[in-house]
Formats: sequence, C-alpha cells, structure tokens
Amino acid sequence: MQTCVACGRPLPKKSRSETKGQKVFYCRDACRQKAYRDRKRAARNAKTRRDKTLILSQNSFEWHTPARYIEAVREVLGDIALDPASNADANMTVNATLFYDAATDGLTKSWKAATVFLNPPYCKIGSTSNQERWTGKLLSEYAAGHVGQAILLVNAATETQWFQQLYDFPICFVRGRIQFENGSTGTRKHGATTGSAFVYLGNRPEVFMQVFSQFGRVVSACCCQGV
Repeated sequence: MQTCVACGRPLPKKSRSETKGQKVFYCRDACRQKAYRDRKRAARNAKTRRDKTLILSQNSFEWHTPARYIEAVREVLGDIALDPASNADANMTVNATLFYDAATDGLTKSWKAATVFLNPPYCKIGSTSNQERWTGKLLSEYAAGHVGQAILLVNAATETQWFQQLYDFPICFVRGRIQFENGSTGTRKHGATTGSAFVYLGNRPEVFMQVFSQFGRVVSACCCQGV
C-alpha cells in the first residue's frame, strides 16, 4: 500500500484519468502544501549553512587585508620581513620579504624575523579556531626572541582565553568592520562578521598607538589608558 510522503496516511485510490498519468505522493492538498513549505525551509537553511561555511571555511584564508591597513603596518614596522600566513596574491599588497602559504604551512616553521605581520586564516580545524592556533604560535616565537616586532590582525574575540593573552600588548580595536578583499580580483568580499583588532608586539608601542589610533580606540596595559 502506498502512503503519503508527508503524513504517512494511505494514498486515496484515483484513476489514471484523475491523476493525468502522474504519480501521486500526497493524500490531500494540505500535505502537498506542507511538503512545499518544508522544501523551502530546507533550502533557506542550506543557504545559511553555505554562507557560514564561506566565512569559517578554508575559503576565508583568501580574505586579504586592505592596503590602507598594510600601509599603517609598514609605518610602524618598516619593511615586513615575514608574513607566515599568506599567499602570492596577498603578498602583492603586503610585500613581505618572505611569506609562507598553505603549501609551506607557516605553523611548522620557525619564525626568525625582525618584523612580522600576521593575519591568520579565519577557519577552524575541528573545534579549535585558527585564530587561537596562529596567535599562540606568534606569542611563542616572540617569547623565544625569534621575532623582533610584530603586528597581529585577529577577531576581537574578547570572550576567548586566547584573546585575553593579548591584553599585555597594545591593542587597536577597529571601528566598524573591516571589508576584506579578494586579492586575486581586487574586489571586496563579505565583511567580517565580528569586530577586528590589531595587536602590537615590540619595543615601539608609542609609535603603534599613534599610527593606529586613526582606525579605532587603542588601549595598552602599560599605560592603562586609551588613545
């Protein structure tokens, strides 16, 4: 016995002329309408999941920092010796002396460089954020004396333990949300879904605070005040 795909009730017997030769799936119009609404809802949910995946997947690695921020990074650091989470397109703007891409995997390298700019990939591996993973790597390399100065660009995820480790350093909380760019096309992509923060590691905090105050409020544990 055939049953309605929406409610499971037995399908009414209809002649071939009544069905016009088409297969019957629903026992009544209400079930047909319910199935239509369910399909539309499923399509909307699938689109939402795809949108979230675009933001949090490996595709987000291609979100490149706009040139105006890179110019400010250079004003503080001078030449950028190393960008450990980059690619050839992004480096056309960053112009780092050395960069690591996904193939070379900067997490497996030792970052021995006078100056570092780091914009980590905005995806996850399992349940661990790459923001956390790459930030931890930078802090370790800096503590080991491998990095002279660095500027880090991350989500302003103030509720997380990994971000709270950054409070010992000057932080610029960017006004609004950064519109990251697609380096291969020069076009804007989806904006960040959260606020962003630039963090400075090094011996020139006053310069960082002065330069980056144009982008938002800069706070520093060393002086306990905003600029």
